[in-house]
Amino acid sequence: MFFKLLILAVLMVILRPILGLIFRLILRAVFRRGLEYVGERAVAQQPEEIHLTPRAVHEWLDATAIDALVDPLTPQGFEEAGLYTVREMEGIAVRFLIQPNERVVACVYEHPRVGTWIDLVCSRRDGTGITYSTSRPTGLAVRPGQEKVNAPGTGSAALYQRLLQERPAGEWEAWTAANAASKFEEAYAREITWRRSRGVSAEEVAHRIPQMAGSGTGSSSK
Repeated sequence: MFFKLLILAVLMVILRPILGLIFRLILRAVFRRGLEYVGERAVAQQPEEIHLTPRAVHEWLDATAIDALVDPLTPQGFEEAGLYTVREMEGIAVRFLIQPNERVVACVYEHPRVGTWIDLVCSRRDGTGITYSTSRPTGLAVRPGQEKVNAPGTGSAALYQRLLQERPAGEWEAWTAANAASKFEEAYAREITWRRSRGVSAEEVAHRIPQMAGSGTGSSSK
């Protein structure tokens, strides 16, 4: 009996690190699957398509922040191209401005929880393109054929000049006041279709959780 107990004690000493490792691996696998499930649910809850509703006026939550993004673009040749709310996303508004000569569209957003930010976009007919944004990086993968540059804290005029200097040569398609809403809706549909087919990794969710926990209204945040 003594020898059996001795052998058992020795085995416990030997196996304890192994059992601990196995336990940690199981916990890690469960945690990872839990994060993946969160990502799957988050994407599934997004609408398959969106519809923009034109607005003659809009009561901005922070009109000063909107003006700070829009006003510097007027001397850069940008023209108003419409103000819209998103039917499927309550509280979200987007204001379009177009630079027709450079074929750049400015999308100025306000989100009730996240705040305000601006995307400067150049797109091609095949659905590829480039976006320069004052939003913070989300940690989510970027759709193939797309390039995104995040520059939080950058003024909209400086962001525009950086885009002109850094964007690759190419034939960019024209955005107009007549087609901005429909092109925006199409771009969203392509994005959500790709993201649903690809899924969201555990690493992407883990990166996103602290941002979501600390998000709040405020200029140039996302």
